[in-house]
Amino acid sequence: MDNRRRALLPSRRYSSKNMIQVSDVKSVTSDQSWFNNPLSFLLQLFSLSTNAHRDKNLSRCNSCLSLIRMIITGVGFGVLQLFDLYYKIGHVYSGLSVSVRLTDSVQTIYDYFQYTVDLFYVYKYGRHFYQEYYKQYNTIDQILRAGSCNAIRKKITKLVILFVSIWLITSVMDFISWVLIYGWTIPTVFSLAYNYLLLKILTNLDLTYQTMHIEVRLQVISGLMQSYYTCCDSLPGEPGEKCGDPVQNKNWLYSNFSVPPKDSLKWSAKSRRHGIRWLTRCYLLLKEQSAFINQMFGVRVLLNSLSLLIDMVRFSNLAIRLVMGLQQDGNGAKRNMHDWEYFTAISTVCRLLVCAVILTNLVHHCELVYRQTDRIISISDHLLINKNPDPDLREAVTELRDLVQSRPIDFHMANFIRLDYSMLMSTASIVVTYTIILLQSLN
Repeated sequence: MDNRRRALLPSRRYSSKNMIQVSDVKSVTSDQSWFNNPLSFLLQLFSLSTNAHRDKNLSRCNSCLSLIRMIITGVGFGVLQLFDLYYKIGHVYSGLSVSVRLTDSVQTIYDYFQYTVDLFYVYKYGRHFYQEYYKQYNTIDQILRAGSCNAIRKKITKLVILFVSIWLITSVMDFISWVLIYGWTIPTVFSLAYNYLLLKILTNLDLTYQTMHIEVRLQVISGLMQSYYTCCDSLPGEPGEKCGDPVQNKNWLYSNFSVPPKDSLKWSAKSRRHGIRWLTRCYLLLKEQSAFINQMFGVRVLLNSLSLLIDMVRFSNLAIRLVMGLQQDGNGAKRNMHDWEYFTAISTVCRLLVCAVILTNLVHHCELVYRQTDRIISISDHLLINKNPDPDLREAVTELRDLVQSRPIDFHMANFIRLDYSMLMSTASIVVTYTIILLQSLN
């Protein structure tokens, strides 16, 4: 059966500047290699990694150890959180404005609640269902005859290095700026927020990592569809030189790297029909994979995005007060603005921008998945209209196109908000509206 399936799908190599490179493989890479990346290591530090042992004899022991580790980590963060909040209420909040006290206390409690929810979902789904989840990718790769583990791992490694570096630089800069004003004690108490920001970054990168798996396989499907388009006969009597081929010529809409293989003329209509139906099966499996991703990350990303929104509002409030000289000292008196506080305002704005970049990166990778589904539909339309497929091949292409249109792959927050560019615009409008209201109230 595997040999028949391989004969139906052309051997391809796909590369494009805006796409993840996928190379052919004779055997699918073991799913354990997917975890050999720094993201998994960082997630393990906070007990949020889904890297479960593949040995069935060790699965129960590993599950118990994971649960114990999660409990210890959760309790440890809880103790630090209680001490942090107790010290703030007794020694810090009395000298701050009401808006700063309110936003900081809400964020402190909310961050810990979000972390406990992350631990719950990682234990409930990650440890028990991820083995089957990655087996499905194994099946899809066997059908498509493509391996993508190395390409995805390289890309996620670059993102991890980039975001961790940004987080480290902005956190150190912000901590030093507050130490220069208030000394070591108060900034140290507030430093727990830096760890929670790192947790939000890792959670978003974890979801980004999963979207890459969907994107790269949709890219292979669309590339194979373009190969089938190339090998299909044109309409009878078509003035080929006078009528341009948009799929092959418009490089800004379609890639022109998909060159038909040497033996493409030997493909029979039957083999093309069965090959497209295998692609339809792959898309259906990817749709189920995306459903699991939404189940695993939906609530977590919803809470994560709300937390980042609160952070951006809080940083906006604090930066404006610092710039306008309205921030109070430990005795409740207004401080006179000096050079160090300008530096603090800049570092606070940088932290606000980090929150915005985190959301933008996640939404951008979700949009890349949506663009691949659009590409499959578009190539299918061109094949049905500009080519002359036989009835069976036309039926198979129509079946794939109808499936993609009726069941598009979407990523959402617990069936509440779709992760797309419109969500970013809504978030930006909330932050801008609050900033304008704050400026008017201060005047």
